[in-house]
Amino acid sequence: MRSRGAAFLGLGLLLATAGGTCEEHAPVLSSDVSTRDMRLVFQVTATVDSTEVEMRIDGPGGLVRLTEGDRLQFLPEGSDVPVPLERDARGIHAADVPAALGAVRLELERAPPGESVRLEVVLPAATTLTAPPGFSRSEELVVEWEPEAVPHANRLTLAGECFRPVSRQLDGDPGRHVFVPADFEKATSATCPVTVTLFRTRFIQLQSLMQSASGQGVREARIVVESTP
Repeated sequence: MRSRGAAFLGLGLLLATAGGTCEEHAPVLSSDVSTRDMRLVFQVTATVDSTEVEMRIDGPGGLVRLTEGDRLQFLPEGSDVPVPLERDARGIHAADVPAALGAVRLELERAPPGESVRLEVVLPAATTLTAPPGFSRSEELVVEWEPEAVPHANRLTLAGECFRPVSRQLDGDPGRHVFVPADFEKATSATCPVTVTLFRTRFIQLQSLMQSASGQGVREARIVVESTP
């Protein structure tokens, strides 16, 4: 499983755009808020070997703290065993499983008379990156993958210790991208392993009895190659 740091950053940015704030003030208790007045923000991220779910609930008075009898959980596809989410100091609930899932069901379980919510999130399709096992930074690096017709945002990154990190937002899902020597800024004369990562992101607005339920599903594909000067 991967570290949650990167995913938390993604959800943090999403929360900022959704009007969410950190837990600076006393939270609102879920027992005082109707499900229909709640706003759910989520991010589901799948790598090649794990899937992480993060959720947060806001209400009319700000961040909602779940009280006894109310809980957030998710159900992996093909399973009937829910995975409970743990809450951190910022009010983000998170958990992961050691499997790359194609879909999950997000669940807000509420004690009566509260209304429970179940929402299906479908992730972008998995794909495999292909690239030469090694490349020179004085030449082009061609990265390819199987494109997906369903609309989503695509970002391709390169990370290695011998040059400045590279990030490219792609136009659609072309299935191919060429990095040129000018992309490798502040390069040294060293040889280093380079991690190539494709992020497929689908922005999702779900219909439910909640005031709103929105977020993103992210699929990561990754390959490691060797870079020489």
